[in-house]
This record gives sequence, structure tokens and C-alpha cells, in this order.
Amino acid sequence: MIHYIDYIKDRIGNNYLGIKIPNGDIQPFLDEMKKFLSEEEYQTFVDNQGKRDKGAYHLTLMSVMEYNKLSDSMGLDKFVSSLQQVFKYDIDDLKMMGIGTAERSTNKAFFIVCQSDKLDAVRDFYGLSEKDFHVTIGFIIAGFLAIYCMLENLYWYAAFFLILKSILDAADGELARVKQKPSYTGRFLDSVADIILNALFFITIAYITNANYWACFLAFFGLQLQGTLYNYYYTILRNKFNGDTTSRIFENSTPIALAGEKQKHVTILFSLYKLLYGVFDKIIYQLDSSAEKSKCWPNLFMTVVSIFGLGFQLLVIAGMLVLGLKAFIIPFFLINTVLVFIFIAIRKLFFNQH
Repeated sequence: MIHYIDYIKDRIGNNYLGIKIPNGDIQPFLDEMKKFLSEEEYQTFVDNQGKRDKGAYHLTLMSVMEYNKLSDSMGLDKFVSSLQQVFKYDIDDLKMMGIGTAERSTNKAFFIVCQSDKLDAVRDFYGLSEKDFHVTIGFIIAGFLAIYCMLENLYWYAAFFLILKSILDAADGELARVKQKPSYTGRFLDSVADIILNALFFITIAYITNANYWACFLAFFGLQLQGTLYNYYYTILRNKFNGDTTSRIFENSTPIALAGEKQKHVTILFSLYKLLYGVFDKIIYQLDSSAEKSKCWPNLFMTVVSIFGLGFQLLVIAGMLVLGLKAFIIPFFLINTVLVFIFIAIRKLFFNQH
């Protein structure tokens, strides 16, 4: 089916660009959405969407903000004139990939994830970005600054940058959810950056404490194993109850790029992800392969498991640096790895309901 880009207006009359989607094309996805909701919830979502968009459906190509910015930078006449060719462009490669969700506070939205190289080309033509990566870059820089401060014995500053790195790391995922822009590229880039920085953190700690490098390697391996168990359990939860579309329980095959991404970027980053994380995924799965079938995930249990989250782990490192306990960081993570086996045993014994 061929689609065409056209003007769309928001509630107060501002122009932006998009593609109008026939209601018949949307119906199969509405039927799929019903499976996640009660009849009352489903009707509420449909009614709210109908009030906002007057019963029609569309795919946004260029937001109001982007439209206005290009009008100012190019000049209104030149910009509007350039759109005449855009409106004639046959969009014949639009694919609807599936349903996604986004949440913020008590608000929740469902959307259809779409893909089109031709729509990506239009955005490229106008210099519009595929995705904002400035937050990811920010936490990478914060990580390197933390390493520098450790080497210079500036432990208060090192602690500050470790915590800042955690905040920026969390903000990156939250920003993607708030903007309703799920991204495999962003997810794999964040994960690859995390594991490289974690390795550098432990090498630096071993250097400044004259620790045995085999102990350093085992502590780093333990930290990654802890984080993998945490991610494994929480990914199961998100898949079962929150409709997460970019986090899979196991990353066994290269995912199809989502709207706004390039497949080659996803493929390259996925290959790096598998290379760096594959061994940890396999170990955790072998230790607790039945977890994905479980229906029992008590809040208290998951709260305790969250000590394996990277944010808490970096907080521990920051605290030990500030308190003059840097020599105990590597032993702490070696000992803490024992909890991986304890948590798995607890889940199997008490929360293995299928």
C-alpha cells in the first residue's frame, strides 16, 4: 500500500507532518491491545484517542516543534516550497511491527511501532536526528571523569561522578519512555558502554589498591553476574506485566530496527552486546531456566534483588571510596556474588509457581 505525507494539525491548529492511517489497518492492533486490558480499560483508551485525534489515526513524521524550527532556520517560504516534493513522495515501505507501550507516572499510552526507510530518508534530508544520544554520551563522560578522579585520589569527586553516571544512565531510559521512542540502538549502546566502564572501574580500583588482578577479574565477573540476574528477573516482569517491547528475556537473534533506527546500527551494537554479555546470560539461564514460567514475583523479593542493580552497585563503590574503604571494594563484590546463588535458591524454593 502506498502512503503519502501530508499536513496534520494539533488541537490548537499548529501544523506538523505525518501520514494518515486508514482505520482498517489499525483494527488488528486494536484487537491485540484488547488482550492486555479489561473491556472498560480498552474502551477508555479508545475513547481518549478518539477525542484527541477525532476518530482518525496517523503516524507523526515531524513534530510541531521540529516543523517550527525548520520554518525558522530555512525560512518559511523555502521550507513550505520544499515540502511540495515531499508530499509527492511514495511511501510504499511502511511496516507496522507491533504494539508498544509508554508510561509516565499514572499515565499510560499504547502505540504501534512502525518502520520505513523512506520516512527515515525524509528526516535525514531535513537534518532531523534519529534519536537523541546526548544523555548516553553524558554518562560515558561522567564514568571517565570518575576514573580520572580515582587515579588522582580525589575520592569525593569520584563518588560524585559515579552517582552522576547512574543518574544519567537511568534518565536515558526514562527519556526514551517519556518521548515514546523505544530504541534497540539506545538500549544496546547503553549496555555496551556500561560493561566497558565497569571493567575500567575495577581495573582502576585494582591499580590504586595494589589488588591482585585475578581477584579484580573475578570481582568484575561477579558484578556482571549480579547485574545479569537483576536484569533477567526484571525483564521477565516487564514482559509479563508492562508490555515492554525492546527488552527480551534472552537476546538470541538480531532484532528488527524500530522506527527511526538504522538496521546496520542495531546489528553492529547487538553483535557487541552478544560478545560482551552472552556468557553471563548463559550462566544465569542455566542456573534458573524456569524463572520465565513463574507467575509469582513478590515485591519484597524484587526489592531485595534490586541491590544487584548497577545504580546501587556504583553507590556502594562511591560510598566505600569516600569512607576510606577502597581496599574492601573488590572483596565486597567477590563475597556479594554468593547472594546470586542464594537468591536463585529462594526463588526456586518459595516463588516457583507456574
